Amino acid sequence: GGQRSAEQAARALTELTRVGITVDNFSLGQPSLDEVFLALTGHDTRTQDTQRAQGSQGSQGNDTELHDTKDEAAA
Repeated sequence: GGQRSAEQAARALTELTRVGITVDNFSLGQPSLDEVFLALTGHDTRTQDTQRAQGSQGSQGNDTELHDTKDEAAA
């Protein structure tokens, strides 16, 4: 994991230097769970929670409207 990543980064930096590309700043670290989730799903965790909360409220409103329509049709 981490050792292999560090070796790959070192090789990449060495190759960039060899071809004349200067790297002014570089860091190597572990991704956060939010970053992993975004990479795997393409969705931000905060956006997902917000949409889920809005979606559940919206569907309750729609169910109520459909229920009201059924009651009116039966009357």
